[in-house]
Amino acid sequence: MAELLAHLETLSNTHPAKRLLSDETQSLNAEALWREVTTLSAWLSKSGSRVLAVMLDNRVEWVLLDLAARHAGICMVPMPLFFSPEQISHLIEQSGADLLVTEEAIAWPGEHAIDVPEALSVLRIVHLQASTANATDLSDAARISFTSGSTGRPKGVCLSMSNMERIAESLKTRLSPLGIERHLATLPLAMLLENIAGVDVPLLSGAEVVLRRMSRLGFEGSSGFNPLRWAAAITEADPESLILIPQLLQALLALTASGGVTADRIKFIAVGGGKVASQQIEQAHALGLPVYEGYGLTENASVVAVNSPAQSRVGSVGRPFEHLELRFDVDGELYLRGDTLMLGYLGEPRRRAGEWLATGDIGYLDNDGYLYISGRRKNIFINSFGRNLSPEWVESEAISIEGIDQIALIGDARPYNVALIVSRAPDSIHSGIDQLNARLPDYARVKRWMLVEAPFSYENGCLTANGRLQRDRIQTRYRDAIEALYV
Repeated sequence: MAELLAHLETLSNTHPAKRLLSDETQSLNAEALWREVTTLSAWLSKSGSRVLAVMLDNRVEWVLLDLAARHAGICMVPMPLFFSPEQISHLIEQSGADLLVTEEAIAWPGEHAIDVPEALSVLRIVHLQASTANATDLSDAARISFTSGSTGRPKGVCLSMSNMERIAESLKTRLSPLGIERHLATLPLAMLLENIAGVDVPLLSGAEVVLRRMSRLGFEGSSGFNPLRWAAAITEADPESLILIPQLLQALLALTASGGVTADRIKFIAVGGGKVASQQIEQAHALGLPVYEGYGLTENASVVAVNSPAQSRVGSVGRPFEHLELRFDVDGELYLRGDTLMLGYLGEPRRRAGEWLATGDIGYLDNDGYLYISGRRKNIFINSFGRNLSPEWVESEAISIEGIDQIALIGDARPYNVALIVSRAPDSIHSGIDQLNARLPDYARVKRWMLVEAPFSYENGCLTANGRLQRDRIQTRYRDAIEALYV
């Protein structure tokens, strides 16, 4: 049996009353959790399912199905609630999913299973006609995690049980001195980072995983966000750890500075999913927020490197895990090799043992083994004077400016850089840009900028599902406005 499952079974016998999992409607101790997992595992095995698709909000049932699928040896496919119908159909077809569990409120063609277990009685269960279009070998695949990618067609990453558990165990080891006992998931569980670092790691540590529906956390779809509701959820849950993306870190800094959130009990806040300005990390520490930057990718079952209180260097993404090998090509692109790398992409041949994986990220290791990531290789542009620039670097510095909610830098083959900015309070942007430019080299400065009314979002095609800018689409959408900035 896998290590996490064996640990949960042991806890059910040795500490049956220990609370491990809760949401707004229910709370499970170790004994109840293991009972539900084994019951659902038996039901999944009886169903004959080969690939289980789960399309649920952050709730106890999501975790139960994840653990039960592992126990039954069934591959699971998490599906974000905000994916379009076309993308959902693509995920189901490509993965060959034959069973879907989703919210009761979501209408779905198909028949309910006859023997619905009690734990899933409030959900919708649909038998699917498994697609035969994809003959991918799913042996040893415990998870198909779809990356958002740079197009509307997500790409499936096949991960084994050992891939995921090796990362979880490495994270547990690095964070164990903190003694974290309560984690609040503030990212969707369909995001692999929250699933591994926010569920598996706490459960391996015997800590409680606290779940709240995304609407309770202030999220609406993939881009709507109410920071006050989010702050209220954090205060109510009273967690000791959080996982954030850069946009949420920005909100947390503002809320803490205004007294909207107190961090007295929080021991560790990880931030990843995009470049973070050193200034923001320093601001967080000045406010008493234990914020530490990390770096990862789905192809490595989430985390590659992370800072911690015991080993931290502001500006870096931390020290990589010891089980990974790293190298850099002549252009600075990072390559990885190790046993936590994916089995392969869905629909493509399996990766060969010992094969290096190109990450697409530019970076370097310092003399003390800390990893630095400057941006995506494909996003680096060359201005008309021949200077190379990673826009993520400038954007991460600019996002700390009061009034800037989102920013996209443009400058490829141009004489200077311009920016498109989303702001709800633009009064301070002028002085903020001036201060930013004063600390940047001339080729990186923002010479002209303009406000855009609509936030960059997944729905309008300007963001990927995990919040990265879709640069080609942004430039197409705002082509005339960009050209006007260069007149």
